[in-house]
Amino acid sequence: MRDVGLVVTDLLNDLATLGPLLARAADDRWWLDAYLVAAGLNQIAEDHLHDAPYPLDDAASLLTLSGTRVGRLAGRTAGAGALAARRIAARRTGLRRTRNWQRDVAALVDDLADVVVAGEARTAPALAHHCRRLALEIAELPVAVRQAVLRLPACFHDFDQRPEDLARLVERFTENGADRDRPVLVAGVRTSGNYLAPLLAAGLRARGHHETRVLTLRPGRPLLDAERALVHAVARAGRVLVTDDPPVTGSSLAAACAALERLGVRRSATVLLLALQGESAHLPRSLAPYRAVTLAQDEWSVRSRLEPEAVRSDLAALLEDEVDVDAVERVPLPGAARRGHHRSLFSVRGRHVVDGAATELTVLASGVGLGYFGAQHLAVARALHAFGPRVLGLRDGVLYREWIPAERRMAVDGYALPTSVAVYVAARRRALRVDRDTTVAMNGQRPVWEVAGLVLGGGFGRAAPAARVALVNRAARRLLRVTQPSVVDGNMSPEHWFTADEDGQPALKVGLSDRTYWSLGLACRDPAFDLAGAGAFGADGTLAERVRMAWTRETGERVDPERWLLYELAHLWGRLRADRANEAMVRHASARAVQRYFAEAFLGDVAVEGAPTLCALDIDGVLESEQLGFPTLTRASATALRALIAHGYSPVAVSGRGLAEVRERCRAYGLAAGVAEYGSALCLDGGERVVALAGADGRGALRRMRAALQERDGVHLDPGHVHALRAYRVGSDGRRRPLDVEEVSACLHASGATGAIEAIRGDNQTDLVASGIDKGTGLTALVDALAAAGGDGRPEVVLAVGDTAADAPMLALARSAFVPAHASRAAMIAGARRVRRSYQAGLALAVAELLGHHPGGCAQCRVPRQTSDRRLLLDLLSISEDGRRGIAARTLQLTARLR
Repeated sequence: MRDVGLVVTDLLNDLATLGPLLARAADDRWWLDAYLVAAGLNQIAEDHLHDAPYPLDDAASLLTLSGTRVGRLAGRTAGAGALAARRIAARRTGLRRTRNWQRDVAALVDDLADVVVAGEARTAPALAHHCRRLALEIAELPVAVRQAVLRLPACFHDFDQRPEDLARLVERFTENGADRDRPVLVAGVRTSGNYLAPLLAAGLRARGHHETRVLTLRPGRPLLDAERALVHAVARAGRVLVTDDPPVTGSSLAAACAALERLGVRRSATVLLLALQGESAHLPRSLAPYRAVTLAQDEWSVRSRLEPEAVRSDLAALLEDEVDVDAVERVPLPGAARRGHHRSLFSVRGRHVVDGAATELTVLASGVGLGYFGAQHLAVARALHAFGPRVLGLRDGVLYREWIPAERRMAVDGYALPTSVAVYVAARRRALRVDRDTTVAMNGQRPVWEVAGLVLGGGFGRAAPAARVALVNRAARRLLRVTQPSVVDGNMSPEHWFTADEDGQPALKVGLSDRTYWSLGLACRDPAFDLAGAGAFGADGTLAERVRMAWTRETGERVDPERWLLYELAHLWGRLRADRANEAMVRHASARAVQRYFAEAFLGDVAVEGAPTLCALDIDGVLESEQLGFPTLTRASATALRALIAHGYSPVAVSGRGLAEVRERCRAYGLAAGVAEYGSALCLDGGERVVALAGADGRGALRRMRAALQERDGVHLDPGHVHALRAYRVGSDGRRRPLDVEEVSACLHASGATGAIEAIRGDNQTDLVASGIDKGTGLTALVDALAAAGGDGRPEVVLAVGDTAADAPMLALARSAFVPAHASRAAMIAGARRVRRSYQAGLALAVAELLGHHPGGCAQCRVPRQTSDRRLLLDLLSISEDGRRGIAARTLQLTARLR
């Protein structure tokens, strides 16, 4: 394989690392790579000049969006403070030096853009000298600038845009009779705008638009005074061309255009220059007010690079010492089309150059990015050649590799896949080690630690944005600190693993760097992130546990449960970010991951002994909280559950949740039994045996009601409810809503189920249960089933805790019944006691009344000694376990722990 310019394994580089790359590219006359590196230097400097000195900008944005009059006033005050801070900071020596250096870099970018467009460098020695000088001057910049990390441009890294595509856009703009004497400002939306705008401007200059300037902007960040003056000057008589990645919603472009209009740019003078991706040739609705010059996906130049004749020419060059390529034919590519790089599959026929024997290959040709961004795939393939399919080479942004047939995909069950994952991750860490974890400096770019902060911050409710900045992100960085950083894979799900073609060879992993640098975030330097990714999407924790065990066997190291959990949640966040249709799957998988964590942390050394004394516990709002966006135990409820089991009681879950979810909790928490779907079904023998309680009439009524609901537009039925129905609508905010009472009545009447079905209206759904069934009848049936199975007498319900009207029948059966402080009045029954704390903290008080001491307060139920990381994560997972009233105290505790 021949070198194709700069070939590096790591793209998350800071200014100090990019400088030598610029000098090397210039010395070797790799002008496209020199341009890409210089544009990256400019992006880092511009982001620093606009962002670093102005923390009040974030506060102003948050306050302005608060929706209150006081908030808007405070936002304007913070905005004024930010402006003053900018002007004071602009006088500092370090910032002045950075600003002057950035202007010099921007001039270099323009010169290199002219070279890329023209295809030659007439002043190569002077240009190379300019590159080397700017690289040397990086050492004189402030530390904060030198250590700032590059933001990768989606246009040239995640998509297959090319300079030829920009030339087509310029050609179309000038074909419309654009006046060459009018000044033109090309405004690029950062980050891609740093790379696209200079090339568009160079194309305009090549066509005679000599008065062309470049500006980049990031929506929400004010322009510098000189930039505002530039916009004002062009706004009077010129045109403003705005460019960015292929838009999805167009919100960033619309915000940039609106910012320019506020500075005096007329809407009629604004023109969008955009490549489009997807079958639609139309812009998003948000961009409809603006004139646009576009390039449809089927017009991108990469499409011609993936035509059979072009592929044949590339492969003939790449395989010249091995195969004489005779014919190349496109064949169907399995899998759905996806946003991002273009890919095609080919059947290649030829003859071996040595013996003339006929040979046939199936080859995947895939766009991987422009210049050194794409060459990174080649660098990783070389470093890990034993673990991936054979890579034939890289030609002009297209990577060629052998295709592995689907029948060689590895089975998920067994130990072969976990062992292969561990061996691969260990080898990758050795081969792609880096000096330091640069992701800690990637604020605002959704690295893994920031995503973990996003998830954990949900417990703070409306205060989450401020809590993340002040506390949660710091905690996440501490929990996810990396001791042996390396370039991770990022795309480890089981479908990417295949058996080797020869005995004794390691399993093969496809996509060795497809998600290492993902436009949606999740940058990481910890090999454990890859380990967690292999099992994050499994139906249970079996694969994840086998991967952890295989890693310990391979390396002698152990990944702590806290790190593992946060990495699993980060992977699931990425799956949801990629496709909102995965929301239900991600919620359930996230809940299962946290269940496994709490079971390991609190319940691993205790077990239910089949005691004749039962404790009936509601799940939602009592045993678990949903403040993180999915159900989870907290420290208080996990400790209470442990204490009950340790003292010989048998906790049972009595819930309106679906049968599968109650079974999952029985297995995760070691519960002997549970009641699901408001008493419609029982889980026995630790969730392994199921008993349905609805009679034939009730089942028939539910079938008719299901059919009636399915006929209504916009009504959704939860597939997890098997013996009852859970119906909901989705509001404009994407949240679930219960059905209107009138709609439920109409469906009951239409299905003939009036009187045969009871409706239970919740905050997020409406549940429909066969009449005569409730949590009380379910719990009674559970007691009968346990008595019949045990033969040692009828178990007694000594404790019940619930918080809604649906729990009242259950509470009435217990010797001692409690409701937390937040419970509705309808949950109260004669003899039930309301404890003074809410939610899981209330459950802990109820258990304390039964035990005679607080859960965990004696040697028998005491929680094993916890590490500092575990205490910190439990603080975050439990921040809202007593409702809003307890958040302040727990926040102070968390602050002290971080210190």
